Amino acid sequence: MRLPLVLCAALLAAAPAFANETAESPARVANAPRIGNMDTAQFLAFHAEIRRDVASGQYAKLDRRDRAMIDEQEAVIAAKLDHGRTFAQLDERGRLAVFNAHQRVVGILNGEEEDDVICRKEHQVGSHRPRVVCLSERDRELAAQQNKLTHIHKGASID
Repeated sequence: MRLPLVLCAALLAAAPAFANETAESPARVANAPRIGNMDTAQFLAFHAEIRRDVASGQYAKLDRRDRAMIDEQEAVIAAKLDHGRTFAQLDERGRLAVFNAHQRVVGILNGEEEDDVICRKEHQVGSHRPRVVCLSERDRELAAQQNKLTHIHKGASID
């Protein structure tokens, strides 16, 4: 029951990433709907339009690496939601994979890859239960730097 709440919170936190429209992004991608606001059919139609737009050259400034990443993420979405499966029928890992793939595609198309909120299951020290942590790449890098500084300061001795 907690996962839907965590995903909803993550989607709400990601909303500012969709607010800025870039010159190349069509309005529907710049203001991409959140997963929680669409049913599976709408979500798949949204991504079918993205695939059509990318294939037709509407995103001419995308390099080969970005196009390959979009194709890879679209394949993840298609594989998880094939044969009429819905979001509700996916397990936690499947929902996270679809959410992350959606975030990556929209981030690439909007030119905001560092602001993408990506969710991961992480194990807490002292607990056997993993928790879902949703952070942008920029926030993950800041946390890693702070963690390194903390370990450096713990290891330093004051004479």
